[in-house]
Amino acid sequence: MNILIVDDTKFNIITAKEVIKISEIKCNIITAASGEEAIEIMNTQNIDIILLDIVMPKLSGIETLEIIRRNNKNVIILMFTSLTDKKYLEKSFEFGANDYINKPIEPIEFTSRLKSAIKMREYQNALMESYNNLKNTNAQLKESNAKLKTTQIELVNREKLSTIGRFSAGIAHEINTPLGYVTSNIYTIQSYAKTLKEYLDKYLTFIKENEECFFDNKELKELADSSSKLEFILSDFEPVITETNEGLEKISSIIKNIIRFSNEDAYDNLEMNKISELIEESMKILKMELKEYKLDDLFDLKLDLIEDDYIKCNRFQIEQVIFNIIKNSIYYIGIKDRKGNINIKTYKEDEYFCLEISDNGIGIEEENINKIFDPFFTTREPGEGTGLGLSICYDIVVVKHKGHLLAKSVYGEGSTIIMKLPI
Repeated sequence: MNILIVDDTKFNIITAKEVIKISEIKCNIITAASGEEAIEIMNTQNIDIILLDIVMPKLSGIETLEIIRRNNKNVIILMFTSLTDKKYLEKSFEFGANDYINKPIEPIEFTSRLKSAIKMREYQNALMESYNNLKNTNAQLKESNAKLKTTQIELVNREKLSTIGRFSAGIAHEINTPLGYVTSNIYTIQSYAKTLKEYLDKYLTFIKENEECFFDNKELKELADSSSKLEFILSDFEPVITETNEGLEKISSIIKNIIRFSNEDAYDNLEMNKISELIEESMKILKMELKEYKLDDLFDLKLDLIEDDYIKCNRFQIEQVIFNIIKNSIYYIGIKDRKGNINIKTYKEDEYFCLEISDNGIGIEEENINKIFDPFFTTREPGEGTGLGLSICYDIVVVKHKGHLLAKSVYGEGSTIIMKLPI
């Protein structure tokens, strides 16, 4: 316990020190002969209790009290006074004095008031320690709560992906088998068509070379005349087969993506990916969903993508981010009940690759703009969303990829979400 005695009379300081010694009060005594010296000591040392004389030359005790209280609200201050005028004491208490001691010093009163001040300081310290402990506990609880929320999001996301993955893998394997023999049969048909065309060419050549032999044969002549129809069918056969093969290749590509999607290990890998391809894949899935609900004509899509758009990232996680952001834009365009626009732009800024997705939907209210990445926050009607979409996006971009996810919006005009990934 550090006690500072401030008095311009040396006798009063000696008397106070002697009484403290006789009373066996354990403390460290520091002295000052003026208010200026006391303020300097307060700026450099940790003081618990001040015994401050009211009447001092230059800087009075009340002025010193006022200055000390500006920067130190917790120190216990007892005023030394030999004055009978209560106005000075009232002024002292007005500026934050805790108690007073009469001069000349009477040992019993001095000891009693000083011990009370020491107890007050001890209670104050105990309270401050409890407050700090509570503050630390609260900070730890906040940190634990944040981790719990993050873990909860991760678990929900993992379970969601796991369920979709198992379901998708099952469908993919079911489709894969018939797709295999359909693809095989198409190649066989293509081969047969080629053979038929070769035989037709030989047949027509033979007819032309031996036309005079069959001139009187009406049926053969009619068959020869109808060969143009066969030629048309066979010529049309090739583009039909080509288009069918392209369709089968697309189906095969989708199935491969679904099988990869169902592989949980793929969600931990960072590889070089072309962002424009991830946008294309996300739009393919969205278009299928929109077509199902007859919403494929709800918006116009405009792309402004840079050529060099390779970035090291987790393909499936970033696809999920793009998918969720665009789907969010579509939802808020739909609220306006008119055709809207979605603009997707990519560019490089300092050491970041940036993907900007803008829409002219209903936008986000100003008071909600800082909440949209919070877990379970949603402005949608009950049953229309869990509020996890953008929170998952934030976790993927900021936590897993060490990037940034920013939002800008003007309510009633539209929103812009910017994803920044380190190059």
